[in-house]
Amino acid sequence: MNKRCIIVFLALILLAGGIVSACDGQSETKKAENQDNERLEDNTKANELNPNADDYVKMGVTYHDKGQYDQAIFYFDKAIELNPDDAEAYKKRGVTYNEIGQYNQAVVDFDKAIELDPDDAEAYNNMGVTHYKMGRYDWATADYDKAIELDPDYANAHYNRGIIHAKMGQYDLAIADYGRAIELDSRYEMAYNNRGIVYYEMGQYNLAIADCTKAIELAPDLADAYGNRGLAYKEQGKKAEAITDFEMFIALKDNPELIEMVQGWIDELSE
Repeated sequence: MNKRCIIVFLALILLAGGIVSACDGQSETKKAENQDNERLEDNTKANELNPNADDYVKMGVTYHDKGQYDQAIFYFDKAIELNPDDAEAYKKRGVTYNEIGQYNQAVVDFDKAIELDPDDAEAYNNMGVTHYKMGRYDWATADYDKAIELDPDYANAHYNRGIIHAKMGQYDLAIADYGRAIELDSRYEMAYNNRGIVYYEMGQYNLAIADCTKAIELAPDLADAYGNRGLAYKEQGKKAEAITDFEMFIALKDNPELIEMVQGWIDELSE
């Protein structure tokens, strides 16, 4: 939290490459579970008959998407054992190591993926995420720069680089990166929310409110967008609007410490 106690939603975008297709007549959760199970069953049968690196990678991605990271790493290891030059296997294993906080291992895997496929913008983006989490902001920025050089239309890389610019107080650069991400993906709710945070920091409250409102329109359950918009309303002296947004934040957020703080703001505004 900075001196204004802003609620910051700065989720980095790390790509694992998992794909879940839709089918009719089931809830989204159930569809995903059924498709995961079908993928595992199909790939397991295929590997029992004829071990194949690509199938092991698919199994690893499925376990990653289910949050079973140890199993995911096991199958990525199998893929690499069969094909030591499989850049995708290294990249996806690196993503999985990142998820469990084994950042040094992730860096090693992303380095190897880049060595095998120097033109893979996604690998550079993922390396940037890892370096950011390790506090290596200059290295992360260089990684995102390279990802964007390879793919100028890579919305996630622009978004991630915007996070670093915002953190470093480089607000004009952050706004430019978030804006580019939005140009490339008009439904990028996190880019709207984070750009709203930057506008808030700059004292441009109307623009902050507009961006957070758009984020909420795209993602009605995005608690932080309500919190950030509430802060902008609070700065403008719009107590009723601020209280309404803070109450929505409390209803949606699962963080007792933040909820207690925001409840304090509500109590203060209600006096």
